[in-house]
Amino acid sequence: MNNHEVRVVIEKFFKFFRKCARKMEPELQFDDLILLWCEIKRFRAFLRMAGYESDTDLFLPAGIKEVYGKAGIIRNLQLHIHRIYNAAKNERKKPYKYMLLLESELDNWKDRLRKELSFNPWFDAEKIIKKELPNVIHLKAIENFVQEKITELDALIHNNHNSDDDLHLIRKKLKDLLHNFSTFEKELQRPFPVYVWNEEEIKIIKSVVAELEQFNDLCVSVSFLHQGIASEISDEEKKQLRVLLHHLSHEKEKAKINILAQLVIMNLHSIAVKTDHIN
Repeated sequence: MNNHEVRVVIEKFFKFFRKCARKMEPELQFDDLILLWCEIKRFRAFLRMAGYESDTDLFLPAGIKEVYGKAGIIRNLQLHIHRIYNAAKNERKKPYKYMLLLESELDNWKDRLRKELSFNPWFDAEKIIKKELPNVIHLKAIENFVQEKITELDALIHNNHNSDDDLHLIRKKLKDLLHNFSTFEKELQRPFPVYVWNEEEIKIIKSVVAELEQFNDLCVSVSFLHQGIASEISDEEKKQLRVLLHHLSHEKEKAKINILAQLVIMNLHSIAVKTDHIN
């Protein structure tokens, strides 16, 4: 990536951030929030790759990091609330106190995000990024980024532990690669310069990543339910949450087994260590 391409990527991302943030000023719409959160995540993956040029870690500037973090919490709460409503819709007695606690927490985080957005962090953040990012990102740096991700993925997939945290890391590393493929295609209108997977393999990877994301959402809901059971709600509501917790925990374990089987079958290491690059 030459200097012009690096600048184009930065400017296109920040143009989108500002546009999306302006849409959210009157009212925080969930779809806009998710879109902003996803695009910040994609930009963060680009920063991770760019860091391989100078062998330094590049991070989101503080203001954007705050927006990203709070938007992620709102997303998780919104999805969990939706899950609780769906689970309780056919129940005669619903966990009203718990649902009110969740709605109150959601409103609190929305207010905190509005405050962060009111600081308009984009201009200062863009200046910081342009100063910290390397002027060019050589092909060798991109190859090193890809090779390290693949090596880390191979180690995670073939270890003997396969914890929930391992699956979380696998999802993040796969998405780091997919996000950077997307950045080259969308922002630069050209293919990613290092050959990693063919189109059919990428479809399979994206399908597994989608399942990993659903698994992560189940993990988040299970965590929220544990917090709910420990909160000041009635014993009856705690009993309802324990039933739901048992159901979601079982669903989570089934999803985990299915994902692990797919990861082993895909044999990521053997299909992805190719380093042929596109001229």
